[in-house]
Amino acid sequence: MRILVLDDNRDYADNLAELVLELGPGVETRTAYDLAAGRRELEHFAPDLALVDLKLPDGCGDELVRQCREERRPTLCIILTGAATMQAAIGAVEAGAFSFLTKDLPAGAILAACRRATEHLALGAENRSLESRLRERERLASIGQMAATLAHEIKNPLTGISQALEVLLDAVDPPPDLLVLRDGIRRRFRDLDRLVDELLDFSRPFEIEIRSLATSELLEAVRRDCGHRLRPDDLLEIEIAPDATRLRADPTWLGAALRNLVQNALDAQSDRARAEVLLRARREKDEIRIEVEDRGPGIEESLVERVFEPFFTTRTRGTGLGLALVRRVAREHGGDASAENRVDGGARLAIRWPGLETGESR
Repeated sequence: MRILVLDDNRDYADNLAELVLELGPGVETRTAYDLAAGRRELEHFAPDLALVDLKLPDGCGDELVRQCREERRPTLCIILTGAATMQAAIGAVEAGAFSFLTKDLPAGAILAACRRATEHLALGAENRSLESRLRERERLASIGQMAATLAHEIKNPLTGISQALEVLLDAVDPPPDLLVLRDGIRRRFRDLDRLVDELLDFSRPFEIEIRSLATSELLEAVRRDCGHRLRPDDLLEIEIAPDATRLRADPTWLGAALRNLVQNALDAQSDRARAEVLLRARREKDEIRIEVEDRGPGIEESLVERVFEPFFTTRTRGTGLGLALVRRVAREHGGDASAENRVDGGARLAIRWPGLETGESR
């Protein structure tokens, strides 16, 4: 929570900035003593909440409130004044202020108003999250309908063509060149079949069942499942921090997401003689974070924010759904997925969510 205190009385502003720290951990404050400085802080500090004096040496505080409203900034403003009038209160509300307080109010009343403002901000963020998830579900429902049609219109003919090819080849003695062509056709059949399966997996509704898990069991299962994709010299290591030995998650969906991350890391190193992948679990504040690191070429900086978009891929082969599924799994767990480049080369993709568990399971 970032809070800006804007008041030309420096002592009052500094004392108020110290007072609002009592709202709880994670509160960060800045002070400004005139309107111009307040506008600069609005740009660079981007406060969630602003306590704004109505009378300033270079203007009126409600100008900052109007700026927030006109620019659609998420900053919530509380007007402060030492000379309250009904007209001033009405003007502040018309400008877009959340509340109007007099400076002679006791500290407890000011803190109570700030708490109401933070609750309002939290509710707004929750509503936006719910709206975003609703839009996402509606979009996935449309994709699901398309996927069901594709499954019928593509997979059934593919099966028939594949079987007909095998019958024809069994009826003749094919030359070596024809066998090579047959193997190429089989690979393309498998690619198309995998495309439809991934589309169905991505679009179907999730049934998340959160359970208590030993982190080592989950990651070892992922390593076993990915074993057939490793070449003899490839290395897939596991690292678990002492404070992340247990977690709460859906093992089926989380396992699927981690397998996708490992496969992505292996694909990024397909041209190397030896692929190296690190699967790491650690604690980050009150969340669990599982990272997959590779030693590949990394991600082009302009594309880092896009790698989890559905159907986005930089490879000639691939559906662009694997990493999109990873992010969807993370968000269904109440978290998110992220990507970044490692300083010494390669990429680091991660899932984080509030799934940390301490102690033994019961």
